[in-house]
Formats: sequence, C-alpha cells, structure tokens
Amino acid sequence: GGGPGAMAPGGASTVEVQDRGVWQVGQLEEDEEDVVCMKQYVAALLENPNSSAAAKAIHFCLVALIFFATLLTIVETMPEVRNYLRFFFAMDYCVTGLFTLEFLLRLYAAESVLAFCTSPFNLVDFATLAPGYVEIWLLAGHRGDMEKIHEA
Repeated sequence: GGGPGAMAPGGASTVEVQDRGVWQVGQLEEDEEDVVCMKQYVAALLENPNSSAAAKAIHFCLVALIFFATLLTIVETMPEVRNYLRFFFAMDYCVTGLFTLEFLLRLYAAESVLAFCTSPFNLVDFATLAPGYVEIWLLAGHRGDMEKIHEA
C-alpha cells in the first residue's frame, strides 16, 4: 500500500520510507487535481453567477463596485468636493485594487492564458485598470502632486 494509513506507527523502516515516497508522489497528483478543481471553482464564482449563492453574491458585489466606481468618478469632478481629493484618491486606489484582484483571479482560473489575454472583454478590463497604475507610477515619481497628476 502507499497511503499514510499503510505506514506502521513508530520508527522509520525501509518500507515506510518507500511507502512515504510513493504517498508523496500520489499527493502531488492529488494536489494537481486540487488546483484544477480550485481553478474551476474560482471560474464558476466569477463567470457563472447562477452556479452558487457565493457566486451570486460576488456578482452582485462586482456590479455594485462598478456603479460605485462610476459614481465616484462623476462626483470627484465636481468643484464642491475639491477639498476631499485625498478621500477620492484613496477610494480610487481601493476600487482599482479590488478590480485588479478580480482580474487576476479570472486570469488564474482561465483555461488558456492566450485566450484570456486576447479576449476583447479582458482587453477592455486591462485598459480600464491601466490608468490607475499609471497614476500610481506618476505619483511615486512626483511625491505629492496628486492634484496636478490627477488633472492630467
């Protein structure tokens, strides 16, 4: 036998070491299956809202996040809120982070990286995320000129 249940309790004999080695190889195969199952589970959560209650909740949260991000973008352009720019920057970065997490999880769960990277929907998502990271990169180089960079 090869599983951990087949090993005798106590000291390590030659048979136990061989059994343990066989079990480890079998475990690697099970881990690979677990990765495939995890990818399928993540894909179902993000791509099929009808697959589970959790998938519906995630879908609802993502739709709400899209509306929140849109509202945030509209409101932050109003002159009345210029005194709260730091709040809007923080919220922009949180939203960008959450959308990045969702994007990376979908990439992880993709059956093909090439198909994922050439999908028009994913290209739009990437193009939507990119300006947030360009702004972060610019801020890192100009330390504190948030208003000037954000206006550009």
